[in-house]
Amino acid sequence: MGRMSRDPLAGGGPEHRVIDVGGIELHIAERGSGPAVIMCHGFPGLWYSWRHQLSALAAAGFRAIAPDMRGYGRSAAPADPRAYDRTSTVADLVGLLDALGIDEAVFVGHDFGAVLTWDLPQWAAGRVRALIQLSVPRTRTPNGLPSAAFAQVAAKHFFHMHYFQQPGQDSQDQRIRQPNHNIAYPSSNPHGEHRQPLAADERTELEFDLMPDIQYVSPPSDRKEG
Repeated sequence: MGRMSRDPLAGGGPEHRVIDVGGIELHIAERGSGPAVIMCHGFPGLWYSWRHQLSALAAAGFRAIAPDMRGYGRSAAPADPRAYDRTSTVADLVGLLDALGIDEAVFVGHDFGAVLTWDLPQWAAGRVRALIQLSVPRTRTPNGLPSAAFAQVAAKHFFHMHYFQQPGQDSQDQRIRQPNHNIAYPSSNPHGEHRQPLAADERTELEFDLMPDIQYVSPPSDRKEG
């Protein structure tokens, strides 16, 4: 059944478990009983991304489950990039259903989680009751490598997906290692120069000066004919 612990947040939060789903361990947060709803976060994210939905779904009569996906949080993180292919990530979710004794579930996906769950009805027929997708539409498989597309975007401005392509970047960057830093990070200015983080008392404005000027266009109802 896996190792269990109570949620560190006060107020009777979800139960936490680390479960063997078939060769790899996933950490999950779970709350409520009833039809299962499994919520898959994106990058960067954790089970914590769904903390409000866990409570709301449990109150509505559902068994709400939010895993740390493979490679995130308290779940196992294989070092080999090939361990994150679609066969492996689908197997994680099917293994999670099996470990919890669930025949089928509603899957909710956001960002990378949506990309994965879009494939579930095809890859795991009979285990998906319904899909709820956020942010990412269903698209065709690109012809090129995603990393090449990330590099093209990063050549124009800072792009977090490209930034984290470098192994160990998350542990080397001091800004990421300080969870209560209370600072803001503008991505880049129009000249492509990265600025230093701003302390909280320096954030009198939201760094809109980094953005290009936007011409106001009045709505159709405000426009004058002729």
